[in-house]
Amino acid sequence: MRKRVLVANRPRLVRDLLAALLAGQPDLEVVGELYDEKDLVPAVEALAPDVLVVGLDESDQVPAICATLLVKRPDLKILGVAVDRNISVFFWADVEVRSRSIENSERGLLEAIRGGRNSSLFFATPDSTKPN
Repeated sequence: MRKRVLVANRPRLVRDLLAALLAGQPDLEVVGELYDEKDLVPAVEALAPDVLVVGLDESDQVPAICATLLVKRPDLKILGVAVDRNISVFFWADVEVRSRSIENSERGLLEAIRGGRNSSLFFATPDSTKPN
């Protein structure tokens, strides 16, 4: 079964590059592209993606809209990408919202989307020894 991916990233060039990267993957399906954050909640409800790729505006903190979506859809996986700072962070819901930095490369992004929190490409962080 193909994973359904919704791409919601600014600027358009980054969104187009991500969509092109994902479109070439036989096990991934891009179900939509968004620019405006206000369209995220209705789009996630309507399109039911498995993974949401969003732009990170600030550090590696969970954007408020992502926390809202994870409460509504705990099965949703969110990949945050900040191209200008060369970072990518993967968010998922467990008992609480969790995150982990991932390798910021084509391979890292694809593996995070495919494998979620069990991805072998997560960077080790000081809290990575704590149980997830």
